[in-house]
Amino acid sequence: MTQINRIPVDRTERSSALDELLDDFGWGAFLIATGTLALMPETLAPHGSWLIAVGLIMVGLNVVRCLFQIEMNGLTLVAGILALLAGTGAVLHVDLPLIPIALIVIGSRMLLVSEVEDHPASSPTAGWRCCG
Repeated sequence: MTQINRIPVDRTERSSALDELLDDFGWGAFLIATGTLALMPETLAPHGSWLIAVGLIMVGLNVVRCLFQIEMNGLTLVAGILALLAGTGAVLHVDLPLIPIALIVIGSRMLLVSEVEDHPASSPTAGWRCCG
């Protein structure tokens, strides 16, 4: 049976199947990139190449998820961006303060992107009321 015959018709099931396929693709790309860069002489792959490859894979998968209207994975998106920054810094011989950058990015996300629908305080009957 071919892969095409197993694609679900329901939109939610199809999104879930595509998300699983993207995860498998990401792991495959990660393993191939890691193995390939491990076999290459250091003269062909500058220090930081692995971080750039992993960052591109993580960010790329999230871009594809976005294009197919599948929820992006915030952890892999942030980790991918940090890996890209660290790899680029290593190639350019620039020491980036990644931990402070990560803390700023995570804190900013927590402040700017609140999960209002899931938060109990968003209910009109929840929380403190002034009168009555």
